[in-house]
Amino acid sequence: MHGMPGMGGAGFDPSKMDPAQLKMMLNMFSGMSDEQIKNSMKSFGIDLDPKIIRSFIDKMKNASDEELNKLKEQFTSGNVNMNSFNVSPFAKYEDNLKEAKKLMDENKFIESIEKCNEALEKIKSENCEEKDKEEQKKMKGKFYDQLTLSRYNSQDYDDTITDCQKAIEDVPLFSIYNRMGICYFKKGRHVKARDAFLKAKELFPNETDNIAEKYLKMALEEIENY
Repeated sequence: MHGMPGMGGAGFDPSKMDPAQLKMMLNMFSGMSDEQIKNSMKSFGIDLDPKIIRSFIDKMKNASDEELNKLKEQFTSGNVNMNSFNVSPFAKYEDNLKEAKKLMDENKFIESIEKCNEALEKIKSENCEEKDKEEQKKMKGKFYDQLTLSRYNSQDYDDTITDCQKAIEDVPLFSIYNRMGICYFKKGRHVKARDAFLKAKELFPNETDNIAEKYLKMALEEIENY
């Protein structure tokens, strides 16, 4: 393999690895630079943006033994086909999402929000094929969810409500309706809170959120006692 000292030759043969060994190999790839990954994967006939390759590697690290055996068969044939694993063209944004979450966990809320907005602009601007539209929507949803969570954790409830309203106009999500409901409740707008919680239940009848249920109950009590 190119660009990988100590991993070439007979000692490195993915076609002879079991699923556990393949996962170890993928973990080793994760520690490389984008350039090392690109050069290494070229030996398997894969010449793509390193970020896409990294996303593929990250996905396969969590793959089932069945998927890993499929990967092993492709290594054996010398023709690794990433498309056969249905890797999303938007998977390259997963690292940005992790960074945004990390920033939030470090209480760097503004930086996290900026990271989300930056990614959302890029995702929205991508001209993808019709078959990838659903993946584009899902990735937007992930960033809207993180953005509104970061804003909520900053305790800026007014702007969280605004962000939630913008998000559900584009990608309605159960979590975002409930987050908006909680913000309305904290602002003392109990009718708006109730409406947001009930809308979440109406649009997503199979999803549940115990915290949202508690806030809904409190909102109904406040309305009844008004």
